[in-house]
Amino acid sequence: MPEEQKKIIFPENTSIIISDLLKKYGLEEDDETLLDKYESGERTNGEIISGLLRGIADKGNIHDVSIQEMELILAEKLGTSIEKIKGLAKDIKEQILDLATTKKVASEEKTAEESKENITPPGKDIYREPID
Repeated sequence: MPEEQKKIIFPENTSIIISDLLKKYGLEEDDETLLDKYESGERTNGEIISGLLRGIADKGNIHDVSIQEMELILAEKLGTSIEKIKGLAKDIKEQILDLATTKKVASEEKTAEESKENITPPGKDIYREPID
């Protein structure tokens, strides 16, 4: 029996909103910094915010997220002033989380037996010439 799960759908322009928020709070990184972070395996500020949003989506209910919890995570990961973090967390909630929607989807969990039943044996390939 399929189990229902919630799928979080963020606004289409979420990446643009994240970019704009990074600019607004002076957390935007220049090309050289981005390259250095990629080469060293560090996460960029945009990736940190995206990861936060993914974590919130994985929990399932985006409307139960507290701003204080987001502030703690952002302060730890971004390492900037608390004033910037408070404004950033508030804007993320208002501009992204409050506009996100949830959709119920049935999970497609197949048992091993169901998977084996759906496998068709290979047939004769009519597009190949016979080998003599």
